[in-house]
Formats: sequence, structure tokens, C-alpha cells
Amino acid sequence: MSRSPFEIQKAVVFALFVRELKTRFGKYRLGYVWALLEPMAHVIVLSAIWSAMGRSEFSGIPVALFLATGIVPFLFFQKTAGQCMNAIESNRGLFNYRQVRPVDPVLARIILESIVYFASYLMLIFVAGWFLDYDIGVHNLLGLIVVNALLYLLTFGVGLTFSVYGALYPEMMKLVPIFIFRPMYFMSGVIFPLIVIPTEYHHWLLWNPLLHIVELNHLFFFRGFESGEVNLLFVTLFALVSTTFGLLSYRANWVRMVAT
Repeated sequence: MSRSPFEIQKAVVFALFVRELKTRFGKYRLGYVWALLEPMAHVIVLSAIWSAMGRSEFSGIPVALFLATGIVPFLFFQKTAGQCMNAIESNRGLFNYRQVRPVDPVLARIILESIVYFASYLMLIFVAGWFLDYDIGVHNLLGLIVVNALLYLLTFGVGLTFSVYGALYPEMMKLVPIFIFRPMYFMSGVIFPLIVIPTEYHHWLLWNPLLHIVELNHLFFFRGFESGEVNLLFVTLFALVSTTFGLLSYRANWVRMVAT
């Protein structure tokens, strides 16, 4: 019995997902563990720095908990977009098989990073609640689900766009981590909240959709958290525009990517 195009693509993406899993983690004994512990390492180091500076909380939120709920969404976006950038180039040999399309390795990497993201989030929250005895009750669960769904959509759009132009212009793989990801680490509300920055700079920083997502994550998680003028509508529009642009870019260039 012949399979439908959707069934074929689902099988291809699953096979690429397993291949990606083995390639990235299989050869390291602690590969899986490190993927989960990396966000915790960021939280421990940054908590120690803030503690040395005499800061124990932001808006009544313990620093460690504030960092945990901000660093995981940021790392998910950064790592997924970065992984997507060379997804097509590193799987180019597979395009000789007519069932494999350039978008398939991109989807496989996004699914893998999503699983790591979800597991990391749960692990950090568990450690904070069980071992550190923090109150981890979610203030607005529906809002938290919505903003994380928008994070997935934004990451898919940006990741797909990076995968297309990363395949066509390989120098992007050198420039994006330095000139985009690194500054965003300091300007996305991961290390400190927006309210500690003078208000005259907010209108510049608020063009960053990831800052809105991280701040909204804090707002929906913690009751009484104070933030700047972050906007869910702005995140929604940015996610839709980036996804549309990524799909159009892929549609216009996928034959060229395979032929290159």
C-alpha cells in the first residue's frame, strides 16, 4: 500500500531526528546530561555573581528563580536558531534521496531542541521547588502556555529563515553568533529585568521580541513581578511575520539550495 506524502515526510523527519540524536549526544557519555545541565550551570554562575554584588531578588523574586525562568527560553531560541543555520549544509548528501527535502533536517532539529527545552525547564523548576524550597506556583498558566507557543512559532520562523540563508551564504554561520546571539544574551531580560534599565533606553530594547517573551514569561509565572511595557500582540505579530518570511524564503530558494 502506497503511503501519503505526509506519512513519507513524517517518517523522514523521524529518521533524521534519531540520526541527529545519535550524532549530537551518542558519542559523549554525558551528552544527554550536559544538555539538561547547561541551563543550570548558567543559573549557578549568574546567581553567584549577583550574590557577590549583594542582589538576592528582583521584584520580590529570588534571583535563582528569576534566572531559571529566563535563561531556558533564551537558550532554546539561541540553540535552535543556531542549529537550524547549518542544518541544510550538514545534511546536503541526503538530498540525493528524493524523499528528503531541505526542510526535513530543520524540523528534526527544532523537535530535538524542543524536547531538550521542555525537559530542562521541568528539571530546573523541580530543583527549585524540591531542593531549594522555592514557591513555584504558576500565576497565570494559560498566559504561560500562550507565550511559550509564540516562542516556538518565532523560533521556527527565525530558524527556517537562518537555515535558508545559512545554506546560501555560509559566512552567516560566523557572523550571526557574534553580532546577534551574543548581544541578545545581555539585552533579552535574561540576566536582569527591564525595570532596572533607565526608561529612556526602553524604546530601543523593546524592538527585541525575545525581551518581550522573557519578561512575559516572568509576568505570567510570578504574581507581582514588575516589568516595562512588554506587549503580547507585538510578539504575536513578530512571530507571524518571521514565520511567513521563513516559509516564503524557503519556497523561493529550496531548488537552489538542493542544486548548490
